[in-house]
Amino acid sequence: MIARSISKLVVRQYEQTKSENMKVRCLELIDKMERVGYMGISDELSRLER
Repeated sequence: MIARSISKLVVRQYEQTKSENMKVRCLELIDKMERVGYMGISDELSRLER
């Protein structure tokens, strides 16, 4: 449950920030989460692509 919440927060931060530095940091974190199979990140990325 917590992992899914964290995934949502990271993707939401990426979507809402206007800071290029923050976007880069979020993308780096999302990449790491994808590599390790972090729960919920794939679902959030699929939602983002729609």
